[in-house]
Amino acid sequence: MRLYNLTLRPPTAIKQAGNYCFTWNQAGALEATGKVATVISTDVFGSIRSLTAFRLTGDIK
Repeated sequence: MRLYNLTLRPPTAIKQAGNYCFTWNQAGALEATGKVATVISTDVFGSIRSLTAFRLTGDIK
């Protein structure tokens, strides 16, 4: 017996995203194309409402 779950809501776009720290050498990475490329795309079984930055205990800022 296998269980298969689906939500009633269709997949939607991301409402919020985390931030990324560019180094000086990587600063021109987005300027070359002016666009953000899709690396991977997949349907999910749940809806992501919010993403936030966090640090692990003992991590150096």
